[in-house]
Amino acid sequence: MNEFGIAQRLARHLDHGVAHLDSNVVGRLHEARFQALSRVPVKQLRLVTAGHLSSSTGNWNARQHTLRLSAALLMVAVILMGYNYWQQQMEDETGQIDARLLSSELPPQAFAQQNFGEWLQETR
Repeated sequence: MNEFGIAQRLARHLDHGVAHLDSNVVGRLHEARFQALSRVPVKQLRLVTAGHLSSSTGNWNARQHTLRLSAALLMVAVILMGYNYWQQQMEDETGQIDARLLSSELPPQAFAQQNFGEWLQETR
């Protein structure tokens, strides 16, 4: 027999026993339950009294957690793709600059001279 079957048998047995209790005993049990629940913090009390709703709330929280994690992973993937695209553009631009430099009439040493900036301004 599984746990659910055992729990059902136990609940039936307890329900049968409650039907035969004296009204004074039922009153004391009710009062004891009320006192015990009054000592429990509200957050815990909600979980204790929710019963079946706590499992559905747990599923909802798990779904929210999964959704947030998926959104964060998607954001990281988009950022990495953007960074990769930017790096590719920088490499292409650097390659184009190198190609222009090598195909120009000026030797590369001319760009390294200190007065090159002045010469460039004069020729424009």
